[in-house]
Amino acid sequence: MTDQAERLRELVRQLKQGEQQASSDARFQGRREGSPEDGHAAVARSGPEAAAKPEAGARQETRVVAITSGKGGVGKTNFILNFALALQHFGRRVVIWDADFGFANLHVLMGKTPQVTLLSLLQGEGDIWQAISPGIGGLQYISGGHGMKEMFRLTGAKLERFMAQFMQLRGFADYLLIDLGAGLSTHSLNLLLAADEIILIATPEPTSLTDAYAVLKMLNLEEKALRVHLLINRAKSEREGALAHKKMEAVAERFLSLSLHRFGILPDDPHVVKAVYQQTPYLIAYPNSPISRRTVALAERFIQFNPFAADSGQPADAARSRPSFWSRFRQLFHSAPSIPQGKR
Repeated sequence: MTDQAERLRELVRQLKQGEQQASSDARFQGRREGSPEDGHAAVARSGPEAAAKPEAGARQETRVVAITSGKGGVGKTNFILNFALALQHFGRRVVIWDADFGFANLHVLMGKTPQVTLLSLLQGEGDIWQAISPGIGGLQYISGGHGMKEMFRLTGAKLERFMAQFMQLRGFADYLLIDLGAGLSTHSLNLLLAADEIILIATPEPTSLTDAYAVLKMLNLEEKALRVHLLINRAKSEREGALAHKKMEAVAERFLSLSLHRFGILPDDPHVVKAVYQQTPYLIAYPNSPISRRTVALAERFIQFNPFAADSGQPADAARSRPSFWSRFRQLFHSAPSIPQGKR
């Protein structure tokens, strides 16, 4: 416990230093949030404050993880934000893509306003590095804005330009976390199927578990070799969370022949709501809270997780032969699956 407490104190120190550096960079560039100057020009001038182009061969393959839930209100976006900060604490570079169609609100939890969104890039304005906004604690994110549906409508030269820009993210970060909306739309299904791994979030409530199972069922209809991590959030106790895990694992195995990877359990912690009102991640606002300690532990375990291992819950041969996100993402625009009528 002492070691973990020390790690949390170090995490907060690092994140606060990142915030101070970002503020210093912004002042140096003569740019402040909410200024009336042109957003594209501001980000273009900000250089490293937004995103620096990576040097060739600087990193290995980016691990792309899509996070979703069966229903809204399970704390998905809040978890993603703090999980990303925890991964960053362990020396990993993380970019969050807020792809919640029509409800992108990651920036609200950080008290930020993105100057450039994905829509700007789709309209041919700027490049991918300008679309990456600086978040809290040095975190970087891409705001989908209202551009997600437009993305899948691209054709011809516009599609090729977007692809050329987006593919530059490959190798830029260790993790690209995709924040998808609750439930399934054709577009979110496409991205889930393209991702290297999926984190499915549910609460112990029967309705949440039922909706999460519906997502699993639809995914399983499209592909059998998916790597799905199940996270139970807002558990009143460890026992309640473990029971929810057991229920989901049983029905997935029985009816879908799918082995879920037990990702973990997060407690129903009142510090989360307090942090939301402060527009500050709970890892920073309440580093010693139960949920902060558990989130850091989840991040550490996730880094060590080998999806090809025998206990990963997925067939090793199928997992190894599965194309990467980057090749599958390009294919989405040519042969994307759709949700059958009546399943939407």
